[in-house]
Amino acid sequence: MRIGKQAIHGSAFIGVFASVTEKLGLFPLTMQQKEVKEFAEILGIEAIQTSIASCSLIGSLVKGNSEGFAVPEIIEPQELNNLRNLGIKVEVIEQVSALGNLIALNDQGGVVSPLLSEHSIKQLKKFFGIPLINAT
Repeated sequence: MRIGKQAIHGSAFIGVFASVTEKLGLFPLTMQQKEVKEFAEILGIEAIQTSIASCSLIGSLVKGNSEGFAVPEIIEPQELNNLRNLGIKVEVIEQVSALGNLIALNDQGGVVSPLLSEHSIKQLKKFFGIPLINAT
């Protein structure tokens, strides 16, 4: 893997703007394609440009692993359809918007915030197919 120094919209906090798994990354529509291509090359992933709830703060709103991405219910119908039409598995989680800030996970397991409901945690466990613990 190549190492590079990157920023999104002048910010080194790239996790606020992008959500990346081992194979796929979601990046804001507001980024230049050249920048997105550089991220894809450095990380060795496929990069998709999108918005979530008409917003560029994708990393704060979305969390994913190799199974797909959990998105908040505030996602616009067209954004959801676009992701699904690209073959990306997407699970809509209700009653919370900042999923990227409330979930840490990989393909083996994860930690979820107590701010998530039991229903949402069960939904996430089923979708991602991994054990999740509720902790701060």
